[in-house]
Amino acid sequence: MKKAILLLLCVFMIGLPLFAKGGEDKSGGKDFVIAFANVNDVFPYLVKVRSYVQQFAGEKGIKVLVGNADSDLNKQVDQIENFLVQGAKVIICVPADPDGIAPTANKCWAQGVPFFTVCGNTTGTSVHVGSLNYDAGVMQATYLKNTLPQGGKVLYQHADPVNQEYRDRRDGFFTLFKDRPDLELLAEQNTVNRGDLGMSVTETWLQQYPKFDAIVAQNDDSALGAIEALKAANVLKNVKVVGLDGSDPALESIQNGEMAATAFQNARGQAQALVALVERYRSGENPKSFQNVAIPFEVITKQNVSQFIGR
Repeated sequence: MKKAILLLLCVFMIGLPLFAKGGEDKSGGKDFVIAFANVNDVFPYLVKVRSYVQQFAGEKGIKVLVGNADSDLNKQVDQIENFLVQGAKVIICVPADPDGIAPTANKCWAQGVPFFTVCGNTTGTSVHVGSLNYDAGVMQATYLKNTLPQGGKVLYQHADPVNQEYRDRRDGFFTLFKDRPDLELLAEQNTVNRGDLGMSVTETWLQQYPKFDAIVAQNDDSALGAIEALKAANVLKNVKVVGLDGSDPALESIQNGEMAATAFQNARGQAQALVALVERYRSGENPKSFQNVAIPFEVITKQNVSQFIGR
């Protein structure tokens, strides 16, 4: 009789779908736990997104474990494995590598743990919250199309081309040269979205090119580094520097008349959307039915920067 009961119990448990109970908290009354796996805390914008996730999740009684991978894929994988051991019911990830993190993303889903991405996607299974990066590039292009002089010369700082979001940003920006064929691209260089490299690359460009009209970067950190080099050479007033993200330091730079413009990526909006997905899962919805969430970019210049302070 006991063997028969055990057999029936095993059959019943095997038949349960992984997401049948959604995010039901089985932790004995403890906090509902999720995790935020950041690629690198060196980027202020990513820290801002994470901070908002912690804030909005905390308001819902959700505990957030955090990790900083220092741009190391293996470290990020290990951190996510540790989050799973600690009972995280949702993983939110800024991927260190879109392909490299794919097996981990798929493993999470296989274990009944939804895998959400932000500020970068994966070729594995995920629900993505983010902005359309092609549109951000187009916004940068549109600003310069309307402000650069005839025959203007442009320099471009890009990030790792293995990442689709940065390919999309570049494709969007390069519409500038179709709309304004009089403009010339002098050079482009990978700065890995880092401020120090944005500065050193610009220092080299200052030696190579006697005159240029704009430097465009795929994020604000690199653009801010370029500004420091231009200020040191006393030529910033002659160059339009355009960033992307709308980080707090970038907004301050625009207010000070240094950075010309940036494409605002809404950190608060992305965090709110992520926590809303977590809440839907916790309430019992099947996350396999969730759709990606797009948060529009917005252009920031000195004329409207005050509207974005604190957002």
